[in-house]
Amino acid sequence: MKALAQGDRSVFTRVFQLLWEPTRRLCVALLGSDADGADAAQSAMLRIFERASAYDARRPAMPWALGIATWECRTR
Repeated sequence: MKALAQGDRSVFTRVFQLLWEPTRRLCVALLGSDADGADAAQSAMLRIFERASAYDARRPAMPWALGIATWECRTR
């Protein structure tokens, strides 16, 4: 996530691979539906990548990303 935040787009696929499944599982659990959870997870991933430059590399990436996913679920 740190590299992505610094503008290194070559890590995009790896970041997606690491974040997708935890993000999807969280959204499904919060929304109680596979379809709704997958939709929310997709939206959350877009927001995560849109906000990558705001990521604070001094903090863990997973809680930051899952916080964005949680907010996405809350606003649905």
